[in-house]
Amino acid sequence: VHGLRRLVRRFVGQVDAAEDVPAAEQDEYLRSVRALMERIESGLLQVQTRHRDAAVLLDEEEKALSAELPSFVERMRRWDERPAAPVSSPTASPAKAKRRGGSGKRVANGAVDAPSLDNVSDPEQRLRLEINHLQELIASEGGATGGWDDRDHDHFLRLRRRLPNRGHALMERVAREIPEQTVESVQEHEEWYKRYVAYSSRVKELLAAWKQMKRERLDRERSAAEQAASADKQRETAEQRRAERERRERQRQELEQWKRDRQRQEEEAKQRAERQRQRERAAQRRAREEEQRRKKQAVLAHKKQLEAQRQIQESRKAEEQRKRNAGRDAVEERNAKLAEQREVRARIQRKQQELLERQQRLVRAKRNKE
Repeated sequence: VHGLRRLVRRFVGQVDAAEDVPAAEQDEYLRSVRALMERIESGLLQVQTRHRDAAVLLDEEEKALSAELPSFVERMRRWDERPAAPVSSPTASPAKAKRRGGSGKRVANGAVDAPSLDNVSDPEQRLRLEINHLQELIASEGGATGGWDDRDHDHFLRLRRRLPNRGHALMERVAREIPEQTVESVQEHEEWYKRYVAYSSRVKELLAAWKQMKRERLDRERSAAEQAASADKQRETAEQRRAERERRERQRQELEQWKRDRQRQEEEAKQRAERQRQRERAAQRRAREEEQRRKKQAVLAHKKQLEAQRQIQESRKAEEQRKRNAGRDAVEERNAKLAEQREVRARIQRKQQELLERQQRLVRAKRNKE
């Protein structure tokens, strides 16, 4: 369920960020969203299946417990009516131990003196009394650290693991590194720790035996309850069996109807999701078409702008060429006029020269006549 919630939050975040996704990444974004939706749908179906199976299992357990309840009530009634047997109290816990590891009643190999259990007939109660006695004994000797500070005891254990079977050297090392302790107090703590390990191991063994015994008792009681329920069912009348069959049939029909309704809801959800995906695809297609249309319009506008710029440039070039041509024509015309003027001056000079020569000839002729 937590993983499904994370997927839903991730899906909501992706949907919120849809507007920031670039157009080039739209397809990849939609694929990721679609994959996430499929994962969420699959997770929902799995959760629904588990809850449905759990509901069916709880219903079966409720029926079994309802069938077992009368036998347990009868058992408790008989137990209350049975005369109570005298039970001796467990041996009082030893006096509170010293801070460096107290004393308690114990025997070899980690076994401890259990309280008097001769009058206790219930095996489970005997085990519980022995376990309580060991736990009280451990508590009376300083608990899990033997009365030492937690850090000192942890350091003691580290040195003990690091220096196994070192005897007095280990005691001196611990006393040297824990200034508050002496070699004697460390030796007492070592003896306490060995007892503590033995007590703890014995408690674990007793707990395992008690749990096994409890499981066996529960199995026997469950079997007896099932047998009693079976006998009760055999004694039921035909009308009761028919009513039970009708009730089960109604439950089956209701379950089938619930399954059909659930399947219909899932189909509708899938159809809604498919319609949503189709709308999204249509919106994406329209967005792509609109984007392509905008791009085409931008390209056409750019081409028109380039064409206008080209025409302007060509017009400018034509104007410049016209101006250059007009300048060349004016120069040529001016040069032609200058050449014509030079030619006229040259003819005039020639005529003047001819007239001058004629006058000179006439003057010479006249002089010759004289």
